[in-house]
Amino acid sequence: MARMWIAVPLLVLVACGCYGAKAIRQPISVDVTEQNVKTLVEQQAIMNAAIKDLQEKSARQEEMLRSLRADTQTRLQELSEGVDALSNKVGDQIQRRIYAPPPEYNPSGGAIPSVVTPVDSAGNAQPVPLSPAQTKAIYDAAYLDLNRGNYSLALLGFREYLTKAFDTELADNAQYWIGECYYAQRDFQRAITEFSKVEESYPKGDKVPAALLKIAYSQLQLEDRAAARATLRDLIRRFPKSEEAATARAKLPSLE
Repeated sequence: MARMWIAVPLLVLVACGCYGAKAIRQPISVDVTEQNVKTLVEQQAIMNAAIKDLQEKSARQEEMLRSLRADTQTRLQELSEGVDALSNKVGDQIQRRIYAPPPEYNPSGGAIPSVVTPVDSAGNAQPVPLSPAQTKAIYDAAYLDLNRGNYSLALLGFREYLTKAFDTELADNAQYWIGECYYAQRDFQRAITEFSKVEESYPKGDKVPAALLKIAYSQLQLEDRAAARATLRDLIRRFPKSEEAATARAKLPSLE
């Protein structure tokens, strides 16, 4: 009898142990699995919708940027064309004023007599002398062309100014800008020739130091370092207090 009482608890324990093992090994229910899959699908759908929304916004922004770039380019083109048209109009007006005959005062009214063109002894027409305002207009038009990069027109303008106002206050400036036109076009040998004329024609002009400095720069462009050093030293010696001399002093050490 005692053995039977001992066996019963053992059977109970064995039975409980087996049930516990079965409970641990019991798989997740189908309902739980379906719910998890459904949640994942919903989350994936939300993510896909968010990605699609971002893609659509990005496409709209890109389209807006393309439109803005096109509009900006159009406006810049229109502005550039407007500036060119205005510059040409101003240039035409200046030229008309330069070459238009000066107005004559007729106190009695009626028709104004025509301007008589002077002739030489052989009967050849001679150019009508221009007023200071007209020659200044030629200089200004040439300087405008220089700043706009129209070097060929600027050269014509400055040369014309020199033929009509060789001995004026701006004559040495005009000669200097002729040199600048060639320098800007990288014709350095011709630039040296024209810059040298500044001192040759106007030795007391205030553009001589600047011309010497640009001669040195032109020589450097032609890889003639010895000549450039000599020109810079000459500039410092002759015009020690000028701004160009200060620039020359700063440049010389790199050429030694």
